[in-house]
Order: sequence, then C-alpha cells, then structure tokens
Amino acid sequence: MRDPDVEFKVVVTGPFGVGKTTFIQHISGVPVVGTEEATTGDEAELKPTTTVGLEHGHFDVHGDQLSTRLLLYGTPGQDRFRFMWDVVAEGADACVVLVDVANPSTWPDAARILDFFHDKPITALAVGANRGVEIPVAVDMLREFLATDVTVVPCNVIDERSARHLLVSLLTSLARSESRSCA
Repeated sequence: MRDPDVEFKVVVTGPFGVGKTTFIQHISGVPVVGTEEATTGDEAELKPTTTVGLEHGHFDVHGDQLSTRLLLYGTPGQDRFRFMWDVVAEGADACVVLVDVANPSTWPDAARILDFFHDKPITALAVGANRGVEIPVAVDMLREFLATDVTVVPCNVIDERSARHLLVSLLTSLARSESRSCA
C-alpha cells in the first residue's frame, strides 16, 4: 500500500458505553493504541474497562487517484474526563458522535457532546446511530430528539462494513465542505 496523499484527524466520541473503543478497534488498519483501565463504581456493572485518556487508530481509503487516511482519536465518555475533549478536538477536521439507539437514557449526554463539538471549528460532523441498523425506528426517534442538521447514519460498530459506511459518509461530507471552501 502506498502512503496516503492526505490525512484528516477524526474525533470519535459519545457517551459512556456506546461503542467508541469497539468502533475504532473494528475499523482501524493498525493495532489501536489505547488507555483502557478498570471501570469503577456503578459503571463497573456495565463494562469491565473504560477509556481514561484517548485511543488512536487509522482508517485508509484508497481511490484510483487519491489515497486518504483518517486518523481516529477516541475520547472517554464520562464527564469526569471531559477535559480530554478539548485536547482531542485540537486540530480536528471531523467528528463522529456515537449514540446507542437502544439506550435512550444516554441521548441527553449525546446531545451535550454533540453541542460541544458542534461549537468547535470542525469541518464535518456526523452522528453514528449504533444499533440503528437493527432498530431503524429508533434512528428516527434519535433524529427527532437531537433536533440537529447533522447527518445521522445508522451503523453497527462491530460490523466493519457498517463502520466503514459511517466513515465514508463523514469523508464525503468533509470533501464537500473542503470543495465549498476552495470555491
């Protein structure tokens, strides 16, 4: 494989337990560098580990004339690590906010995270509706709840093809924004 012609920094974020780490692990073309630690308190009942810093991987798209690398940076989902959002957002070109459509109790957190990144100088933003492929009616409910013009893409973070579709949608949005800024 040839080196990429262009690279974009993409933040992968969302509430606790929505599948950010899983998404990056399933789509990354290299082993993911992460900061997983044992989960404590009530959260330990939901999953054994959590991200306490950031995760990093990348996803390559090779076209006939252009090769693009998306540098993926995952954030922690808990509010106590919110300071990391500013760190990871620095220099970001795009952002995916993952939301578990099967768990509406996390939607208010997702809305706050979406608002946070919407206010950053990020060119492209998308919502990945995890488990939205299996529960399409919940995707419509999520769109209505978020009340945003941001694209909501149904996905399944453990399905590489579905995860790829989400990133290609984001890349398409990024390319459109880049071409408008060059016009």
